[in-house]
Amino acid sequence: MSTISVVIPVYNTESYIADCLASIHGQTCRDFEAIIVDDGSTDGSAGIAKEFARDDSRFCIVSQENKGLSEARNAGIDVAQGDWITFVDSLLINLVSLQNAIILKLRKKSFRKRFGRN
Repeated sequence: MSTISVVIPVYNTESYIADCLASIHGQTCRDFEAIIVDDGSTDGSAGIAKEFARDDSRFCIVSQENKGLSEARNAGIDVAQGDWITFVDSLLINLVSLQNAIILKLRKKSFRKRFGRN
């Protein structure tokens, strides 16, 4: 089980998704799973995501018909295995140490695990 599950809802972000996923791949924190939720994209987003999932076992893809951002996030939560869940917009890039900062803050504050899971 990973420390952190990163849920990335994707809908028609072909121009940005590769940079976003590369940034997540380059995290200084290596103990994560990346759950890419393809929310019915009609561009090349899903193909780019599949390349990342093929090359790195920490990346997986959940595909669904277009249901919107909230349902895409919920689909990612449903399969998440990490102790913690975070969401990343597929338009974001340059996240190199974001996960490390999140984990350090959470541990410092002694937060309980999310959603009542032990």
